[in-house]
Amino acid sequence: MLLSEQRKINNFVRDYADKHFRQDLNKIKISSANSTDHNLQVCRICCVLTKYHIPFMTEFKTKFGLRFDIATPTHTVKFIEVLGTETKVKFKEFKLPKLPSELKNEYYLITTKERPEIVL
Repeated sequence: MLLSEQRKINNFVRDYADKHFRQDLNKIKISSANSTDHNLQVCRICCVLTKYHIPFMTEFKTKFGLRFDIATPTHTVKFIEVLGTETKVKFKEFKLPKLPSELKNEYYLITTKERPEIVL
């Protein structure tokens, strides 16, 4: 990993991560609260990110009280959310208002049926 990339990751974690929760880089964490289809889509997306050497963190908890399925600190999109029981409307109503202004357009919503490559 390049030093410039590591700096981006460090800054991202410092600026946005919940300090009371360990954020593991390039490890897939899944939740029993999610459906199997949801968890499989998270795994598929992480495989695509790994293939293209894009660092990621799963089950990313923010200091502003949100949890995202995937955070990608060095990518053009900082958060990826897999939609299952959560809808686009719910995301925009409940999560989007809590995001800082600099992150309002830094997310990608994907369903469990879409091809994971579209996050690139």
